[in-house]
Amino acid sequence: MESKDYDDRSVDYKSGSKDEAGSSEEEDEVEREFKRLMNAPQEGEIKVSTDPQARLIAEGFRINWMNMRDANNGDMMWESGEWGETMWKKEIKARIPADILSCSAVSREINFSSVQAMNAFKLEQRIFYQGVCIEECLVRVFYV
Repeated sequence: MESKDYDDRSVDYKSGSKDEAGSSEEEDEVEREFKRLMNAPQEGEIKVSTDPQARLIAEGFRINWMNMRDANNGDMMWESGEWGETMWKKEIKARIPADILSCSAVSREINFSSVQAMNAFKLEQRIFYQGVCIEECLVRVFYV
């Protein structure tokens, strides 16, 4: 999968500020996007911003590792540390063991670092099964 550019100048990278109306508008936009994604034939998409400040941030951003555990007992179900610069260029496919389906709850841990300070960081993770988005996780971090 090739990466695609997009213009993401709607976030002020210096202050990270948005007023309350902007936050509500953003939530509405996320909800519309989720509904669109759930109703369309789906495939993951990699996006790289055209904004120079965002590109600088992306160059210094790293996912160090990610794992999934049985949330009830902490048993490690899956882990990966293979997250180099490749994540900006191609989709990373994870082979999750089938026994994770027997867990009543699963926790997800993502460890990341950034050379540049980031305000209003938002992480979106979508889980696809046979081309259909079955889960979407949105995490907002105010400062990295």
